[in-house]
Amino acid sequence: MNKLLYLIIIFGFIFSFETSYCSESNDKEAIKSLLFRRPRIFPPIGKQNLKIILNWRRAYGEYTLEYDKNLIKYKHSKGLELKTSYQKLIEGWNKIINDGDLVMIYKMCKEEKIPFDIVFVAMTESHWNKNAFSLCGAKGYWQFITDTGEKYGLVCPNEDYRTDPVKSTQAAIDLLKDNYNLTYLWDRKYNLNSKKITNNDRWLWALWSYNRSPGIVSKYYFKLKGKTKDFAFCSDNVENSNYVNKIFGIREVLKDYVFEHDRNKKIPANTNFRKLLKEYKNKWYIVTLPERVKMLEEIKKQYVTKKKGDKDYVEMQNITNKILYIKQILSSINYKDKDELL
Repeated sequence: MNKLLYLIIIFGFIFSFETSYCSESNDKEAIKSLLFRRPRIFPPIGKQNLKIILNWRRAYGEYTLEYDKNLIKYKHSKGLELKTSYQKLIEGWNKIINDGDLVMIYKMCKEEKIPFDIVFVAMTESHWNKNAFSLCGAKGYWQFITDTGEKYGLVCPNEDYRTDPVKSTQAAIDLLKDNYNLTYLWDRKYNLNSKKITNNDRWLWALWSYNRSPGIVSKYYFKLKGKTKDFAFCSDNVENSNYVNKIFGIREVLKDYVFEHDRNKKIPANTNFRKLLKEYKNKWYIVTLPERVKMLEEIKKQYVTKKKGDKDYVEMQNITNKILYIKQILSSINYKDKDELL
């Protein structure tokens, strides 16, 4: 295991750096605080947890072909848009910024004295899509089910505020605070020494309880004596304690995206190849997979130099690999226009 990579993911970027990702100072501050400063909640330690985090990072970053194939097969069978999880995640990320909701959550977290890192719960749950709806009835940005929504004032006889960004965020903050405080009740229930359980571990248990019944999570809390190092070994399905590691995997994906997005803005569009490439990088997440292939093929036609020493050579290789990746996904569902794409 790469020791440097381990330290980056576990401890985050301790030192921040300037990013030109947004023009508004509040957005800049929120993004830096969230992605490029020391996090308030660290991922669970241990190589197995790190392995799962990296697996989610690859899956959500379009590096795991089988994951995307299975996802697109499901979407195709339901008549849904042919977009990867990575596209939906980045679409939500840009929406949460452009709508001013990231700053809103940042301010609310500061007022409530709760880690700003909880944003990644919403990004994991819904990709910040108010219309997200699960089979169990979870709805909205923070995916509250009806019963929990009623408890936290989101679902009333004549109103449903689960799609309201401010009200649902406040409810999520209250729920996560309650989950955090539950760990102290579990200490007393199971006769555990509270002083031996870190603040960070309590937040990790709170995150897990957000996704799964606290009653079930409490049994693992007792089994592991409040420690989180063995989270990865408590997973009987992908939505078990893997959920917590998934949150941190998504954090890494967003960090990678923001860094690359910032770098792309500095590249001059002084050739047709670069002009089309910049246009693609600004909209790839809002178009379908077939449309992405067509855009990438058009960019490829504009590449003239074809020398390894050329500055755009690496970009051209990435384009070629991405075209192949998407075509393999589309071929797996027998997409009707695949013959035009192959």
